[in-house]
Amino acid sequence: MTTFRPVRFLIASTLALALGSLAVTASAHFIWLAPGGTPTASSPATPGSLQIYFGESAAPDNPRLLDTLKEIKLWRLAAGDQPTPLVAERSGDTLAAKLPADDPDKPAIYVAAHDLGVRDKGGESFRLMYYAKSGPVASSPAWQAIDASGVSPLDIVPRLTDGKVSLAVRFKGSPSAAAEMLILGPDDSDGEDFAGQTDADGQYVFTVTEPGRYSIRARHVEATAGKVGDQAFEVIRHYATLTLDVPTSNASASKTAGASDGLASETIGKLPFTLTSFGGAVLGDDVYVYGGTMGASHQYGKELQNDALMRMKLTGGEWETVARGPRLQGLALVPHGGKLYRIGGFEARNSAGDDQDLWSVNSVASFDPATGQWSELPPLPEPRSSFDAVVMGDHIYVMGGWGMAGDAKPVWHETAWKMDLTQNQPSWTAIAKAPFERRALALAAHDGKLYGIGGMTSGDETSLETDIYDPATDSWSTGPELVGDSGMTGFGASAFATGGDLYITTVTGSLQKLAKDGSAWTVVAEMPAGRFFHRMLPASESTFVLIGGSNMQSRITDVERIRVR
Repeated sequence: MTTFRPVRFLIASTLALALGSLAVTASAHFIWLAPGGTPTASSPATPGSLQIYFGESAAPDNPRLLDTLKEIKLWRLAAGDQPTPLVAERSGDTLAAKLPADDPDKPAIYVAAHDLGVRDKGGESFRLMYYAKSGPVASSPAWQAIDASGVSPLDIVPRLTDGKVSLAVRFKGSPSAAAEMLILGPDDSDGEDFAGQTDADGQYVFTVTEPGRYSIRARHVEATAGKVGDQAFEVIRHYATLTLDVPTSNASASKTAGASDGLASETIGKLPFTLTSFGGAVLGDDVYVYGGTMGASHQYGKELQNDALMRMKLTGGEWETVARGPRLQGLALVPHGGKLYRIGGFEARNSAGDDQDLWSVNSVASFDPATGQWSELPPLPEPRSSFDAVVMGDHIYVMGGWGMAGDAKPVWHETAWKMDLTQNQPSWTAIAKAPFERRALALAAHDGKLYGIGGMTSGDETSLETDIYDPATDSWSTGPELVGDSGMTGFGASAFATGGDLYITTVTGSLQKLAKDGSAWTVVAEMPAGRFFHRMLPASESTFVLIGGSNMQSRITDVERIRVR
């Protein structure tokens, strides 16, 4: 059985709080099938229909993205019968197929397949194949009785036993070992989510702690090259989804604990609104936040971007707005010499609900709390967002991220820069190019070096990697990987050093510490709630404050103080 770690996360748009053009965002979406649809307060179930979604989970998403599925193929499968083709029809904001009446003694399973063609990302050309599957409740024997491999080369077969779901993942009839798995729990519960890989027999097991609808996804990469028309590809990426309903009687009564024993955690305040992808810094006895988005995943609009610089005492209390500036998210905020430095980010030039128009910026400014004023500084050499920055000594260092310019393809940055803040006329100076192209990474200064941790690669793969920059030699080296069954552990994480140790907090809920000799990361505690696109900032030699961010269950406004020793 594959071991797994609970994970609480929003795929960003998932891959996407951080951002990109519609084409980039759409690439992080998947096909889902739901007989009758997913009921909501404003949209009840539709009996006799098979609803088709294109999003992060088995729920309605941006209806414009449904245009991608015009050529989707659908089938109804029943034991002993040949696959029956179904026809998807677009009506307003929905895409659905009419279903024949089911024989109660012969339940059916529904399957979809769609070829998204050849894509070219991160220097690799690949063919993208999507499959989706749905059917009766998880306890039905139909899941094992009906073979879907004839229409879905990548297939997920569930079996529910004693509150646990076993998932058999098969590719062309054979077990798919080391297939990447993601299981999102019901949206309206506090159930857990899981991420990991199948074992050598193509099996993955998770414990159900809440009844409801689970959105399950598997990824298998086939090392087969070829052509579609005149477009060549190197490999085929196969993604399969499974919409699985678990009834109340089959949910386990057990729950996974929140914080581990020994981790002292307390809530010391609340943000006045939800906030992700913002800048944060500690200066004196105060913690500051600036920018970020107040909207939900996939929502981009200038009115959703925060323009307030807010301050709270490190001991806790209420937030106050001390200044305003441009509306930005995906930026960095760092302290030095009694001032704050705001760097880069991106602005939404569209209004909420309109076609997104996102532009990275190169602006840099300092804020002096004594005067309450911003002062412009030399801009970055190129527009940059979804990166990170840190102060070490008297220098600001910037690395990672990308540049967005409306409908243009984002430019991933391997350049890295520093600015000497002791100069009368400071300027940006290039340092050795990073050996990676990653965004949504964490950057931290520790023991005289810089640590670039996790993020997402230019090939749309999440990363657990650590890369280390040594200013003394202007060179890079490779550090240990984060602990995690899923690359999502390092996506949108936050890292900082205090008390002589380097820590990182992740969306999986793990608080990890780098060994004294730098050889490995170890999990030192499990947080009460996982977060990503948040900020973890040092409040003392032994405590941090955690601010903002989100996970699969919610967007978090609680400000927590945790004691690490």
